[in-house]
Amino acid sequence: MFGEEYPNCNIKCARFLAEVMEKEGADTIAAFIAEPELGVGGMIAPPPEYWPIVREICIKYDVLLIADEVMTGFGRTGKMFAMEHWGVKPDIMTIAKGITSAYVPFGVVAFNDEIWETLKGRNFVSYTYGGHPVCAAAAVKAMEIYIRDKVVENAAKVGKYALERLRRDFEPLPCVGGVDGLGLMLGIEVVADKATKRPFDPKLNVMQRLQDEALEKGLFLRMADIRGTPSDRIVFAPPLVITTQEVDKALDILYPIVADLKPS
Repeated sequence: MFGEEYPNCNIKCARFLAEVMEKEGADTIAAFIAEPELGVGGMIAPPPEYWPIVREICIKYDVLLIADEVMTGFGRTGKMFAMEHWGVKPDIMTIAKGITSAYVPFGVVAFNDEIWETLKGRNFVSYTYGGHPVCAAAAVKAMEIYIRDKVVENAAKVGKYALERLRRDFEPLPCVGGVDGLGLMLGIEVVADKATKRPFDPKLNVMQRLQDEALEKGLFLRMADIRGTPSDRIVFAPPLVITTQEVDKALDILYPIVADLKPS
């Protein structure tokens, strides 16, 4: 959108938010909501300055900051919640999935004290399955296990190992545009031209061929999906209890497949 790359971009992607608020009028904007790390788009982590800048803009214009931690929460990025990476506290946080380790569907909306005090005591329409005891019990037990077995710490340690190996072995390949992500929420960009990061022609079906070949060799790959269309990013988001040995096994399968790609 801005035609520039980090770190020479002055974080325009974040500062643009202030321009929008000035143009539209902050009093017409209730909140800014986003994932701390872009998940569905291919595991893309923002520059380290991004969220602190956004937080300051939201405070300046009195706009609520909502962090969608449904995918990033509960250890996926190597922190219990991804916003911890930047020391940013959102006003509202949405969480699900990992809260029960996906054993049962369960979602939570968390507020800061100021919002809670505003809402407390007011009458709201309830939900039929709100506060479901079985789901709540699963959430409590999952959190106990996260803490007891140091699951989040493992995601941080193994994620660091995986990212280092991806950057060392995969990033130099002619058809890899870059490697990105935090913890065990990593993405590999596949490109036809490394210099321009031009993607392959969709008619070549490169990503599907990659996926099929990996599966034949015992590795199930997920590609990022944008508006129902597979993108040019390989998603690496294994279970949080994965070991470095298992990471090596997966990447040993994937490496020659990606290395065989030829620029076009």
